[in-house]
Amino acid sequence: MPANVVFTTIPVGINVRDIAISPDGSKAYITTNIDVRVINTRIQDIMVTIPLPVGSSPLGLAVTPDGSRVYVAALGENNLLEIDTNSNTVTAILSTGFGPRDVGITPILLF
Repeated sequence: MPANVVFTTIPVGINVRDIAISPDGSKAYITTNIDVRVINTRIQDIMVTIPLPVGSSPLGLAVTPDGSRVYVAALGENNLLEIDTNSNTVTAILSTGFGPRDVGITPILLF
């Protein structure tokens, strides 16, 4: 595939903020200003919309190396949201202090 060429467009709504791809490439997780949308990359369509707590103002997100969790920086509530990728629900809310904007994950650390 040639570099820097748009080969498809997937409508996901407005106010897209960040995107993270699952380790196996089958899903794309997208933050909007109010939720996380899960895209099936094979059929190029939204699989599910994951609601987030009101006022979260999600920004950056990252998928764990095993694909079991997605972490979302919730700027509005100064939290990090943990999403279980099997149930597509928020399973934990972790306090971060002031203004998280992005998430970084290594095999052993969460930033």
